[in-house]
Amino acid sequence: MSLAEEQAANTTPPRRGKVLALAIDSTARPYNFATLDLAGITQGDRTQQQYVFVTLQAITADVYFYFAPATANDLDNTASISAGSALAYANTYGWRLPQNEERSFRLDRNQDRFLVVKTASGSATLLIAASSESF
Repeated sequence: MSLAEEQAANTTPPRRGKVLALAIDSTARPYNFATLDLAGITQGDRTQQQYVFVTLQAITADVYFYFAPATANDLDNTASISAGSALAYANTYGWRLPQNEERSFRLDRNQDRFLVVKTASGSATLLIAASSESF
């Protein structure tokens, strides 16, 4: 069984002292994940154990986000490709996590160093916890 399969098959609950409750507002802000110990894995580990699943849960409002290798604050929840235009990626596009929903992602601690987040308007709380072990 691969490490990814092992981690996905053995999800863990939120642990006391290992949950982040992040206040989010309508300004795009980067948060440095590189310094956090997520399931015993820190940034810079060059083994397969540099990968970890995290679960994000949006409370009280939709949260827009992306992960990045370097600090950035250009997330724009209104940006899109115009109808009929050529397809192209842009640094400003993010992902929407709907209010009261959660999603799990497998992070590469060396690539996904910063979490950039915002709301469309108002405020929200984003809960973040590692949801896999390092094997």
